[in-house]
Amino acid sequence: MRRRHCREELKIKSKETAAGISLEEQSKKEEEEWQRLLAWNDAENAKTLAMRETRLKEEARHKEAEKLDALINMEKEETKGLAELEEVVRKEKASSKAYITLDKLDEAIETALADEKNYSFSIDKSGNVILPEDTAWTDLKERLEREENGSNFETETVETNN
Repeated sequence: MRRRHCREELKIKSKETAAGISLEEQSKKEEEEWQRLLAWNDAENAKTLAMRETRLKEEARHKEAEKLDALINMEKEETKGLAELEEVVRKEKASSKAYITLDKLDEAIETALADEKNYSFSIDKSGNVILPEDTAWTDLKERLEREENGSNFETETVETNN
């Protein structure tokens, strides 16, 4: 054992003299290098942490902006839907004035019985509408007359026996 220990010390001393540096000095240099590398690692970790925090803040801000845009779009759609519903309600209120209710039922029946309409008309092969003389379709007659004056449509009037 003693010999081995002595040989190891001799090898160490021969290495120290060959390198020109003692083991203590070498271990000091290694320790300094280790501390320097630890400081560099801490600095890199701090830089990475700052970059990560910046990225996470940006992502959170972006998500918040997206949520806000979605809420604004939902509110616009809701407002649009309400406006459409209000328009439907307004139209229904306007058309409800012409509805036949129980109060107006007798009057509506009398009006229908008093208004006789002749639904007899024909269409020839070329598409011309032929209306009888006593037709109640005055608007159709007028439209056909306008078309006749504006173009070469021929509309014949035929007398019918009622």
